[in-house]
Amino acid sequence: MRSLNEILENVNSTVANRISASRILMLPFYLIYHYMGEYSISFALAFYMVISDFLDGYVARLYGEISEFGKILDPIADKAVTLTLFVSLLAGSYGLIERSLWRSIIITSLGLLALEAVLIILGHWAAKKNLHNGSNLFGKAKMITESYIFLFGYYFFFLNPGLSPLAEIGRSINDLLYVAVGLAFLSIIGHITEKR
Repeated sequence: MRSLNEILENVNSTVANRISASRILMLPFYLIYHYMGEYSISFALAFYMVISDFLDGYVARLYGEISEFGKILDPIADKAVTLTLFVSLLAGSYGLIERSLWRSIIITSLGLLALEAVLIILGHWAAKKNLHNGSNLFGKAKMITESYIFLFGYYFFFLNPGLSPLAEIGRSINDLLYVAVGLAFLSIIGHITEKR
């Protein structure tokens, strides 16, 4: 088990790791502002977390800062951010759209989160076996889709609820969730076939 000092040294060892850690550190502030009804601030924090997800990998590759700790920290930050953003979006949208559509979105989201868990397990297994442990094209497309779903949904449900019919927004989110689930399956298949 690593000590707190070792973890802090690893976080501070690269700019990319600091960016990944900042996403995790932003989560409580996002939640506080979201539940206070300060949607513009929480949206800005969420936008930062989404953009920094792409930025940390870019910085790591650009400056040759790819580290074993970063390979663990980045997916943890990804999943923590994704889970927090989706739960807040789903909880906040309850009552804004018809119940059957909301239930469908919840079920599809739970399926997506289960697939995310499989991806974490595969990544952990690959790291232990010293196999390639990185995202594939489908995983990147899934992450972009998830980010879009959240930002799109948050914009219409919280920042501008009267701008568009919320039932249409809910159906669009549900359709995009199916796309994300499909991309997650393809990402898992890609990881399994790569590990052979």
